[in-house]
Amino acid sequence: MIKIWSCILMLSLMSAAPAAAEGLFDLFLGGATFAPVSMNESYRGPHSQYNGPYGNKNIDASIAGGLRLGGIHKWERFSLGGAFVMDMYDAKANFVAGTTTQQGGFVLQPGADLIAGIPLRFFRLYGGAGLCVPLMFYKYTAHDITSVAYTPNSIGTSGALGYNTFLGVRWLITNGFNIFLEDRFTDLLTPLVIKNSANASSGPQGAGYYNGSVTFKSLNSNRIVAGVGFAWGS
Repeated sequence: MIKIWSCILMLSLMSAAPAAAEGLFDLFLGGATFAPVSMNESYRGPHSQYNGPYGNKNIDASIAGGLRLGGIHKWERFSLGGAFVMDMYDAKANFVAGTTTQQGGFVLQPGADLIAGIPLRFFRLYGGAGLCVPLMFYKYTAHDITSVAYTPNSIGTSGALGYNTFLGVRWLITNGFNIFLEDRFTDLLTPLVIKNSANASSGPQGAGYYNGSVTFKSLNSNRIVAGVGFAWGS
C-alpha cells in the first residue's frame, strides 16, 4: 500500500509542471578495473579431457570509453529518460592452460540504459541501470585435433547477456554543452564462452594440442569515465 501511494505522489508531482524534452549525446573516456572473475576451463585433446573450475582470475586494468545517445524528460524535481549506450574496454585475464597465456580480448558492449536524475540549476545528479550484450573479440590458435596442423592468431567472437549500473554527476556549462563524471559497472547474466587452444609440451595430460574453451562466469567491470555531453530540445 505504501508503494502504491508513493507512486501516486510521484506521478502527481511530475504532472504538476509540464515536462521539458531534451535529447542527449555523450562521449566518454576513462579506465576500467576488475574484481577477480570466476572462470571455467574445458579442453579435449589426444590424451585426455577436462571440464571444471579454474578458480578466480585477475583481469588487467585497461582504458575504457564509449558513447551514449538518447533523450530525457525533465520535471521540476525529477528527470527520467533512456539511451542507447556503447561501452568499449579490454578484458584479458591472466590464465595458465598448458602454457602461460592471457585469455580474453577487446569488449564492444552495446546496451540500453534507463536514466533517472535530479535536475539542479547548474548540476544534475543521475543514475540508472540497463541491459547490455558484451561482445568479446579475441585471438586463439585453431588446429585440427587429428593432425599437427594449426593456425595461430585466429580471430574469434563471443557474446553474452549482461547488465549495467551507473552513477554520475553532470555540470551544465550551457544549455547545450556539459561535462560529466560517471562510475559504470557491468556484470554477466549469462556465461561468456571463448575458444581456448593450448599446446601442452609436458604434464599429466601428455604432449599435444588441445581444443577447449574458457568460460567467463563474471566480468565485474568497474569503469570510471569522464566525458562531454551535448543536449538539444525544449
